[in-house]
Amino acid sequence: MLKVGLTERANNERGWRVADRWARTLDASGKPVERLRIGTVDAFQGKEFDVVFLSVTRSNELPAATDEEQRRKYGHLMLENRLCVAMSRQQRLLIAVGDLGFVKAAEPLRALRAFTELCGGHHGVVR
Repeated sequence: MLKVGLTERANNERGWRVADRWARTLDASGKPVERLRIGTVDAFQGKEFDVVFLSVTRSNELPAATDEEQRRKYGHLMLENRLCVAMSRQQRLLIAVGDLGFVKAAEPLRALRAFTELCGGHHGVVR
């Protein structure tokens, strides 16, 4: 969670919210518009934003021998439909942050691995 400066404590189910100074800005006509939103993939379905920061961090040492263990280890990163939603919310820039070694080593993360390979070419940057 982004706790330093961008968020502040709140009385909601998550316990945090975007700090007032970052929550809104003015558009070219002076109308207030949302500036920053933090949420889950599901919360952003059907919405678009200029820039999206996507956390694909899921590093752990859990076993992955069975289907159930793989679901625990990799979570939503195995689900191509959820990745599609997560990676298609931006209009201008998508910044995905995660553990590249974890993605490359994990067989069930084929779609995410293909995405990192695409971004390593002329379409983007992978570090």
